[in-house]
Amino acid sequence: MKNLLIVFSIILVLTGCGQAKGTVTGGSNELSKDQSNKDMLSNQEIVNALEGKGIALDSINNDNSIFVQELVKKKPDTYQSGMDKYYFYNYESNTKANEAVKEFNENTAAMKIKASELHVINNVMIIYVYDGQLKKEKSKYLLEVKQELELKN
Repeated sequence: MKNLLIVFSIILVLTGCGQAKGTVTGGSNELSKDQSNKDMLSNQEIVNALEGKGIALDSINNDNSIFVQELVKKKPDTYQSGMDKYYFYNYESNTKANEAVKEFNENTAAMKIKASELHVINNVMIIYVYDGQLKKEKSKYLLEVKQELELKN
């Protein structure tokens, strides 16, 4: 009887711990449902991280491209580095950022958009649009920043 109680207690504890954190999305954008404020990123944190990699970003306002659209009830903040542009959609959760990815893909499915990359870093969806040929170094830096900021949180 005592052994049965011990086994039952262990199963109860393991089951409870296994359900304490559930995932809200799949793939590399996975975060737990109990995402805390420390996981939330500001656009400025991402800008600072990119600038730390040598990518100087300037905030711009008058951009009438297809990338400036309302996604999940938000419009992006737009930044420029040379001829390349970065569109930051900042949301209150990783779930909303991933909803924006889905909405963007649905809105642009019929278009042949080639010169862009889409990334989610915690609660921010970023669209990196490069001028003509992919800037491998800038793309690499964006991926490094993504990894660093996700590890930081």
